[in-house]
Amino acid sequence: MSSESKRLSVLVAGGGVAGPCFAYWLTRAGLKPKPAITVIERAPAPRTQGQAIDIRDAAVTVMRKMGLEEAVRAHGTTETGILFVNEKGKTIAKFDASGDSEKQSMTSEYEILRADLAKVFIDATKDREGVQYIYGQRIVDISQDETGVDVTFTGDLAKQRYDLVVAADGAMSKTRQAIFGPDQPSHFNPLGGYMAFFSIPYDAELDEPPLWRWYNATGGISMMTRPHANPATSGAYLGLLTPEKKLHDQMEEALAQGVEAQKQLCKRIFQDAGWQGRRLCESMDAASDFYMASLTQVKMPKWSRGRCICLGDAAHSPTPLTGVGTSMAIEGAYLLAGELATSGGDVSQAFEKYEVFYRPIVEKAQKLPPGLPRIINPTTTLSLTLQRWVLSFVYNSGIHKLLRQFGDSKPRQLPEYNWTHE
Repeated sequence: MSSESKRLSVLVAGGGVAGPCFAYWLTRAGLKPKPAITVIERAPAPRTQGQAIDIRDAAVTVMRKMGLEEAVRAHGTTETGILFVNEKGKTIAKFDASGDSEKQSMTSEYEILRADLAKVFIDATKDREGVQYIYGQRIVDISQDETGVDVTFTGDLAKQRYDLVVAADGAMSKTRQAIFGPDQPSHFNPLGGYMAFFSIPYDAELDEPPLWRWYNATGGISMMTRPHANPATSGAYLGLLTPEKKLHDQMEEALAQGVEAQKQLCKRIFQDAGWQGRRLCESMDAASDFYMASLTQVKMPKWSRGRCICLGDAAHSPTPLTGVGTSMAIEGAYLLAGELATSGGDVSQAFEKYEVFYRPIVEKAQKLPPGLPRIINPTTTLSLTLQRWVLSFVYNSGIHKLLRQFGDSKPRQLPEYNWTHE
């Protein structure tokens, strides 16, 4: 398809981070006429909460190219560092944010809630020519041939035909299944862990200063609180890691049964595990944004099929343990739109070049350092004692400040495309 041919019709499933970011860059791809881009989201309205995420490496460059650094900072969570504590809340170690976007610590210079970052990207695209957002819709069936993709939806949206479909609806993507068929076990790497996220009422005595507070207990238990931009709430995180990457039968059963079963199981596991366990579990009952999932990497052998492609976590979720999932989604959105620009809208050519370039980067990012995630989520008394000793030594010796100076300060270089400035 040349840049002067018929208008490219694009469907993006997912109004989170990757989808709107891709939509933005595709409007600047120089395709003529401008693409018609429809972004659908299964939620009835833009989401307003979600866990803390951050922006690192080449994704910082993408954000700046979009002119959104100020907006991202304005929605930031105000987190100033990470504090490891024991069961009584006493400090084991504390590591401050670096203050340097090119040498970031565990707390990024761009900490933001997922819904807030999505809003920043949506606001940057919703009024651009050719872009529309439709809520309360989900794809239930996809059939395609060499010339297009026929899509059937759950809501009142009529069946439509598109030139390109992008699945950007997360690690558990339903659109991916519509494209490729039922998910195959070989496409996933379960890490034997589970994480629940939800909001709790802010408590000035417990939540100040605005730090990421991290507590570990034996049995692979972790509990955390993190600040929100909204001064009325904080974020709560409950984690459970099994020995040797095994599945947890009760967790798997609760995931299948639904939110109430998940909350009840979390209470049994966490409320008497020390630190703020009771506070978090008591607040969990009233949390309308509770979400629990297994820690599983997505490792698709190929990201595209015909005229359909998976983007972000739907293609290659690294899990929250890596801290790079959001950044990879942003970078991938930029690259995919850029390859479509270079190819003049030739979907097949763009998909191939995108995957050849980006897959090695993604596979490197998905590789966990030796011992992770169990080093940071000990399962035995001995391993917990050793973890706390190491954290305390690194903190009190100041070694972490020295190591930071030797970190790679140069973000990954992005290809330059002929973007328009409209």
